[in-house]
Amino acid sequence: MINVFVSYSHADEAYKKKLELHLSMLKRTGYITCWNDRLIKAGDEWDKKISENLLKSDLILLLISPDFMGSKYCYEIEVKKAIELHKKNKAIVVPIILRYCDWKQSEFEILQCLPTDAKPINSKNWENEDAAFLNVIEGLKEVIKSINSKRTKEAVFPYSDKMEFKLGGFDYFLPPYIIENNTFVGIDFGTSTTVISIVDFKENGVDINTIPIEFELANLGIQKSHLFPSVIYYDDNKNNLLYGFEAKNRKYNIATIEGVNYWSSFKIHLGKDEGNIYTNSLLNDTNSDISILNPKHATKEFFKHLKKIIESYIQNKGYSQNLNLCISIPASFEANQRYELLKAIEESGFSYHENLFIDEPNAAFLSFLYENQIENKISIEEYDRQYTLVFDFGAGTCDISILEFGKKNNGFYSKNIAISKFEKLGGDDIDKQIAKQVILPEFCEEFDIDIDTITDIEYVEIFEPKFKASAEALKIRVCDRISKLLVKAKRNKLPDASIFCEEIITIKYKGNDYLFEAQTISFNQFIEVMQGFTTEVDSGDSIFYIIDSALQKAKMDYDDIDNVLLIGGSCKNPIIVNSIKDKFTNSKILIPNDLQSQVSKGTAINSVLANGLNTPPIAPIVSETISIKLTNDIYFPIISQGEEIPHFKIISEKLTVQRNNQQIIELPLYVSGDKKMLQKITITSPEGFLKTDKIKISSEIDKNKIITIKVIKNDTQLKIEQFSPFSNEVLTPYKRVVKETERDINNLLSKGFTIKDECLKEVVDSLITIHAESNNYKEAMELSIKYFPSRYSKIAYYADCAGYSKISTEYTFKAYEEEPNDTNAYNLALEYENGSSENIKYLEVAVKLGNNSAKVSLANHIDDSEQSRDLMLQVFDNLYSEFKSNPRNLTSGDFEDLVDSLDSLEYFSILDDVNDFIQELDNKKSKANKLFIEENLLKEKL
Repeated sequence: MINVFVSYSHADEAYKKKLELHLSMLKRTGYITCWNDRLIKAGDEWDKKISENLLKSDLILLLISPDFMGSKYCYEIEVKKAIELHKKNKAIVVPIILRYCDWKQSEFEILQCLPTDAKPINSKNWENEDAAFLNVIEGLKEVIKSINSKRTKEAVFPYSDKMEFKLGGFDYFLPPYIIENNTFVGIDFGTSTTVISIVDFKENGVDINTIPIEFELANLGIQKSHLFPSVIYYDDNKNNLLYGFEAKNRKYNIATIEGVNYWSSFKIHLGKDEGNIYTNSLLNDTNSDISILNPKHATKEFFKHLKKIIESYIQNKGYSQNLNLCISIPASFEANQRYELLKAIEESGFSYHENLFIDEPNAAFLSFLYENQIENKISIEEYDRQYTLVFDFGAGTCDISILEFGKKNNGFYSKNIAISKFEKLGGDDIDKQIAKQVILPEFCEEFDIDIDTITDIEYVEIFEPKFKASAEALKIRVCDRISKLLVKAKRNKLPDASIFCEEIITIKYKGNDYLFEAQTISFNQFIEVMQGFTTEVDSGDSIFYIIDSALQKAKMDYDDIDNVLLIGGSCKNPIIVNSIKDKFTNSKILIPNDLQSQVSKGTAINSVLANGLNTPPIAPIVSETISIKLTNDIYFPIISQGEEIPHFKIISEKLTVQRNNQQIIELPLYVSGDKKMLQKITITSPEGFLKTDKIKISSEIDKNKIITIKVIKNDTQLKIEQFSPFSNEVLTPYKRVVKETERDINNLLSKGFTIKDECLKEVVDSLITIHAESNNYKEAMELSIKYFPSRYSKIAYYADCAGYSKISTEYTFKAYEEEPNDTNAYNLALEYENGSSENIKYLEVAVKLGNNSAKVSLANHIDDSEQSRDLMLQVFDNLYSEFKSNPRNLTSGDFEDLVDSLDSLEYFSILDDVNDFIQELDNKKSKANKLFIEENLLKEKL
């Protein structure tokens, strides 16, 4: 029986019913079964039902009319999907012209229409409508006949004209129409390197090959490589963008500045919603065709270039222009990261489809199975199963997947068991540690700079971008040298030798220009750096922390793993490889010949099986359990870790509000228990909710792990949301407001505003205040130095509170020299030992100028009790009157001074009042910092 799907506008309901009437004999004799959206039952997810029936249809009828062409859903959703299925030979699409309309430039213009010669049913070309519909039925009979003929041939001769494709001991068969009408491509979009693979169909079988990309380098001419650096460079003199090696070759140029005219590692920053972080980008015109102000922009431009490479290669080879693309991404990428990557890819010109993404470890495993027969590499018996841990360590991520696989009924099966949690850890982090632990001290020693006076923000903005490239070069050289020594000498102990890198680094710091001409690292220094990455610790800085997270989810330990498959450029690091071998003593360590191409080839294989044959070989799974927090600390799972994707779940008649007329419902969404809040969904109803209301929550994850949450009350949808843009991080209210304010600052800077502009100045000032009020004085100090370097007194105060004594001293003296006021005199006094002559000297100066803190401090250091009491009375008089009239004008320091004076003067009743007020302020602050209000949560129905 053939499944027929009817797509139509409800304005053409009468025509649809008449068509079904004319199809009655075909339905009654069992040739066809028809479906349209009028068959959706009450309570069903209508868009989900339409999608499901479209996918399983063999014949799709489009009832064309002006209303159909004007319907956004019909044309942009149903037609688009139908044409996609038609191109993949998964269904046949037949447009039926009901009424005159402009359809000649539509996507289905190239298809054979009915009635004959596309004469509309409602026209004078037919004696009546029945005659027109009879013509349509005769045409459909021919289509049905061809479908049945094809099915019969496939049933009698199932493999006669098909190409065999072996994978993991199992044979897939590719029909000629799939081979002739499709091109299958896989892209491994890496943090540092991207690889493109393509499926080549040849007479003797299927080959998976990487696409070599041409590039030109000075003095070397035209070169080719399948390893394409994920970097972009803007040449403002020629006004053009360079990519890959041509871009990376310019990273050492004096004029090259990360985020200004050079962009790298943008993949790992996707989904963070930090605003336009490339605040000084030369491509900052949002009105032009090209602007790179944030990681999504950079990703979009990079994929636009990849699209040109692929299309050019396909055209030169004479392959089908019907591109079936699959892209690999970290298995632990969360919803926000996948969503923003998806949007960048769509905006670059690639089409979205349900099998667009595959998890990198899964792709690597597929490639390994394709290139190595199981019998040759892994001992496995019929009906046996084994567990492989895929360790994918690249430049930006450390991604772990555990897969179960085996043979069954002369076939092959594989499935995900567990995925590690997302942690930003990769080769880039090793480069950063080498830069900070090795190159920075070397630089400071050569130029006699006190390393303790360099703030973190100065290091990140001035030194790290310059040092990181040299650190990467040192790492590559020392890894290569260590590997050769270990193989040649067959030993584990290494000599204390050094590796040199003669890159010329130019640094401009505090008005001075420095020329750093050579950098070195010893074997011992490198091993010391690597210890932080290979030691078992309870943090995401170690590879074993991430491995352990996957093992714990799988409820397994190291001895349960049969094979460890190493993937990614960072697995070229011998310290990493040896540490893995030392931990997995009972496992086979599998190392492919090309660590950096494995994922790309597996992605192309997945494209063939998932897009060509609609049989994805490995079903992805949910990496973390997602729950809603209810009352009484109950976490109600709406998506469970380990569930296969795609996945749909609805919770009905189990949830209710806590009280009648409750006007607000808060739904805090958590991942992995109670430690990490993704988002709070808030729903407001002025008329209030009732305990009798039926609250339903549906959760859906598509094949690309894009998550959608819907909230329904009494069959009415109230809310539909995706996860928070900050879902990779545990965010307190303080951290959330910091993120949002930093985003605002980035966006203002990218528009050309400077700190002289009041709008930017106010936002930066507010962020400094936020940090200071949350006792994060280090960040307050860093921001003040960056944006307000002449605020000596504030910088000195924040530095002192943060424990940066040298910076505090430096700015304290600068402050007093520039303006010898009461605050600066008091701060200068604190630079000297308590009770010393210099300390007392500057305290007295500050007291004369009216500083309350100086009066308290001096009162505590002098022997004259009357003078001491007089000083405390002055503090009391100054601050208590303000406390009575407007206490919110007092700072935390003022309250400390007031409390000290009251305690010294023994005004205990007033002291109690002041302490009560301080406690009230703390309580309000604590309440403001709550992630949600308990009374607004849902509860389980009894």
